[in-house]
Amino acid sequence: MLEQGREPSTTLRKLIERLEGEALVRESYEDTPRTRLKSAREHAGLSIRELAKRMGYEVGVLQAVEEGGARISRRMAQKLCEVLPELDMESLLDGSESPRVMDESGVTGTMGDTPPIQFPPGVKARYVPLLSWAQAGTLDNGALDEGYAYEGVLAVDCTDRKAFGVTIRGDSMSPRISEGDKAVVYPGRPPRNGDTVIARTLHGDVMCKLFQSKNGGEVIILSSYNPAYPPIEIAREEIAWIYPVAQVVQNLLRD
Repeated sequence: MLEQGREPSTTLRKLIERLEGEALVRESYEDTPRTRLKSAREHAGLSIRELAKRMGYEVGVLQAVEEGGARISRRMAQKLCEVLPELDMESLLDGSESPRVMDESGVTGTMGDTPPIQFPPGVKARYVPLLSWAQAGTLDNGALDEGYAYEGVLAVDCTDRKAFGVTIRGDSMSPRISEGDKAVVYPGRPPRNGDTVIARTLHGDVMCKLFQSKNGGEVIILSSYNPAYPPIEIAREEIAWIYPVAQVVQNLLRD
């Protein structure tokens, strides 16, 4: 009909519009940093295992990045651009599907790159990984590696190079710590009596509590500020990890 100069029917016009819309959606979905990475790798004739070997990374880490299950650091992006010249930093770090990078100012970053924030002169700060409550429940030994798909990034002043943040859930520590606040923990420092801690049991339960030990550290007592929650006694051997809270970043959007 079109070749003969006839106007297409209403049904045909709707079908054309639908197909054009699907093509645009498919194009925008496929053109992402992760698909650019996969395309460059395949164009170079490398398997994910061969690419990992050339870069000196674990295969699982690169596979998780390519499939969208992990973040990419600027150091990894630089190495990828060295091994795959088809890539460039600007393209590789342009946009992000998941997870987004965030900090106290609300700046959204790229596919794992740190937000472009300039700290005031004299202010010492660094970026630490931010975990959701659910993510903290999957962290076996409290150790984060580069391939861990954490929720975001916090810009804080801290001294522990292994520090990470956890977004608080629940009201057991109210009114001192509220749901949505971010607690920054120091894995490099053992908890002391009276410390606020984040603890994870071997069963995957995560708690923000006040710490106290007895019987030479064999028994841990975890208590709350909120009187509605009674203290919990638990054997130290049943706890996967327990770290002191060094600082709390309040949720400015809470009621």
